[in-house]
Amino acid sequence: MKVYFLFAAVLLSCTDLSGIRAQDPREVEIRTLELGEAVAILKLDMKSLENYWGKSFVVNSPRHTINERKNVVDLFSQGNITYSSFKREIERITFICDIAVCMGHEVVSPTGKTPHAGKKVTRRYTNVWIKNDTGWQLEARQATNILIE
Repeated sequence: MKVYFLFAAVLLSCTDLSGIRAQDPREVEIRTLELGEAVAILKLDMKSLENYWGKSFVVNSPRHTINERKNVVDLFSQGNITYSSFKREIERITFICDIAVCMGHEVVSPTGKTPHAGKKVTRRYTNVWIKNDTGWQLEARQATNILIE
């Protein structure tokens, strides 16, 4: 019996546990929403997008304009925002009460009437999710193009 305790003590002393932490269930939920919204954008699934976006949704866009929800819906509906690929990398999620600030980068391949169609665009982004009675909704977004290839 003493051998097992000694073995366990040696094993634990040689194991780096600094990277192990309990994952916040809110983080799992926000990551799921972030990736789901990106898929909905790629598929032009307006019904899903309108469910992800809050009533006060506002975007500081890479087009150097600030658009309210209705303007963003119109841009998508009129074919002014379309992509053949959309990859979102979440780098950090920070929680402040019922607010989640998600930051990272995206790589998109615009098509059609979208600016930079036919190129690969890398941009930094920040999404602000707010939890309400029905769940999390995206209320604010900022995106900046950093590389156009």
